[in-house]
This record gives sequence, C-alpha cells and structure tokens, in this order.
Amino acid sequence: MLPKSFCHGDLHTGNMIRNEHGEYVLFDFDDASGDYPSMDVAYMCDDTHFNEFHESMYDQTLRL
Repeated sequence: MLPKSFCHGDLHTGNMIRNEHGEYVLFDFDDASGDYPSMDVAYMCDDTHFNEFHESMYDQTLRL
C-alpha cells in the first residue's frame, strides 16, 4: 500500500497554468489534504473524461 502524502485534492486543468519556462504551476489548494497520491491522478482522469474519447481533451491531456 502506498503511504499517504500531500495531495492537491482538486487537480484538473482549470487549476494549473504553464509558466514562461514551460513548467506547470498548480493553484487553488482549498481541498488539499493528506491522501493517497493516486487520488490526484483519479481526479485528473475523471475531470478530463479519460475513459471517453474527446479529441480536444485527449490532445490537452497529452500535453501535460
């Protein structure tokens, strides 16, 4: 079992920007907590409808 660690809690493309160096910067940490890291991955996949094929979202996800 993975240990709990810091998690964003609401990770989706609306809570990140890309800075001038090409790095992703996260913001909106209102839901942050100690949880399993896989939860942030699950939230991101759910928000991007990872299980459904939407051309624009697929391309956006690949750029991450």
